[in-house]
Amino acid sequence: MLSKPASAILAIAIVALSFSATLFALNSWSGNPGSEPLFTSSIRSALPTSLVPEDSPKPSVLADLPKPKAFDWYVVRGLNVKPADETSVVAGQPILRLITTPNDTGHSLVAQYHGLAKNQVYRITAWVKPEAGGNIEVAALDQPNGTPVNQCSVIFDLSSKTVLSVNGTKAHGIEQGPDNWRKVWFDLATSDGQFLVAIRPAKGNADNYQGDGRLGVTLGGIQMDPRNG
Repeated sequence: MLSKPASAILAIAIVALSFSATLFALNSWSGNPGSEPLFTSSIRSALPTSLVPEDSPKPSVLADLPKPKAFDWYVVRGLNVKPADETSVVAGQPILRLITTPNDTGHSLVAQYHGLAKNQVYRITAWVKPEAGGNIEVAALDQPNGTPVNQCSVIFDLSSKTVLSVNGTKAHGIEQGPDNWRKVWFDLATSDGQFLVAIRPAKGNADNYQGDGRLGVTLGGIQMDPRNG
């Protein structure tokens, strides 16, 4: 039996751990549109500006990105995002080259979808090509009123066309498309008709690493298709 002071200390420690875990989970998603996500010094790891080579690609901000028709950009972090001069894969969405920048260990481009059918399973598809050997993680979050209900993440090896890890969904896959495009997808339900969808260049099966200014992916577009049954 713990003494009252020991019990109080244990309770405080549990609350602190829970709060840290919540911060860590929100790290990949939180932030106001048009601004950097909120991070704590214990979570974020970035090189001082003075240590980043001057010729390295610079991280983009939301104002730099072309506006798609089907969704809004929500967050961009640790990525240099540039339109690519290639034929469009998904109507209304420009092809974007996402290159990891050396000033950060997190690399995400997050789209926010509104106006979808409530309590509906959707197939979330991204068309991608590797850059300098990059893989990709695609993650989705359904969080009505800020509370996560449905969420998943899948890391795909774009060279071998295999799935490296999967959490939160049973239906997923990777297929070879035309012109060296890879079609990566998974199914997830939205409870309130909204989704956050993150595209993260991965290094092997890691989505957290120091960028090198070369590794990344080319994003041909994101599709959101309702599933029957």
